[in-house]
Amino acid sequence: MRKFLVLIGICFFLFPVRLFASNSLQNLETRLFPQSVAEKCRVVDRPLQKQLAQVAPDVLEISKKLIASIESKNAQDLADLFHDRLKMNAGSISLLFKKIGVMYGRPVDMALYRLWAIHSQKSADLVACKSDELALGPHYGYPLQFGLWLQLLGQRELGRIYASIVMQKNGEWKLGALHLQQWTHKEIDAKGWVKQALDERESGAVLSAYIKLDLAKKLLNGGGYIYPAFSQDVVKTQNALVKEKDFHLYLKKKFGIEGLVDATSLFATDGAGVSLRLLVEQNLKNSILVSRCEEAIVRIYKNIDSTKLGGARCGYVVEGENYKADGHLGSRFVSKENILKLLEKQR
Repeated sequence: MRKFLVLIGICFFLFPVRLFASNSLQNLETRLFPQSVAEKCRVVDRPLQKQLAQVAPDVLEISKKLIASIESKNAQDLADLFHDRLKMNAGSISLLFKKIGVMYGRPVDMALYRLWAIHSQKSADLVACKSDELALGPHYGYPLQFGLWLQLLGQRELGRIYASIVMQKNGEWKLGALHLQQWTHKEIDAKGWVKQALDERESGAVLSAYIKLDLAKKLLNGGGYIYPAFSQDVVKTQNALVKEKDFHLYLKKKFGIEGLVDATSLFATDGAGVSLRLLVEQNLKNSILVSRCEEAIVRIYKNIDSTKLGGARCGYVVEGENYKADGHLGSRFVSKENILKLLEKQR
């Protein structure tokens, strides 16, 4: 009889925790998504935040702790906010802080830009947030989750951080993911770069139009969590000029660049730049690597309106290395100022 009571006691202790989590979750779902609301994504505005504070105050508290931990660079505090299954550690978080410091400088002003409630019903299908003209990629297996969008105001640029908030089995709300997104380059957002690209396309400047569309596409990359509605239009417009997979072939054929195996846009310090990856022989002298890079850049820039682009970068790879990443020989950046000097020498 005593053993039976002990078993009953254990079940009574464990089961209500999960039942409480389930009941509170259903209650929250009903409040945020009553039958009158057809959408699966809803902006949690101030009136809804008041309701949320009554039923799930942890969700709002996480946003405050997230901002505080990033501003104070407290890696352990941020790691503690993540879902237990992710086993996040302070070392991984420190890399995030370093990246924020490089991209935005210190200190960084942060603010809650948007909080969404996502009624995904355990599906990982994209959920349209019509009022913000975007879609969100939810986690599979969670009927209700939240998307937190923070804005970073740095010394030079704007950034965004998207964080998902999900409920653990014990009823605690935790971070399910976090994505740092560059929002501006040279204080211009994606729409601004698209506008420049379209103007240049109309004037026949195919290369600079492509580069600026590619740069806009990178700014719109939400890491698989945020999909702005017009991002597909950017891809279609870019592919109508040159398909991304064929861009290096376009440059190679048009400008006769030896050993070009990959090319893309570049967040250059002086504008929208070009990044080239050159296949070179092993054990070349540094002077030859520099010469190959400068020759490739000059071939491009002397045949276009160089005022429309910023600096350029050459990455070096040898046979057997991944063409999509710099090899052991590294890379070289040439500023727009130095490119103009190289062009002067050619005249």
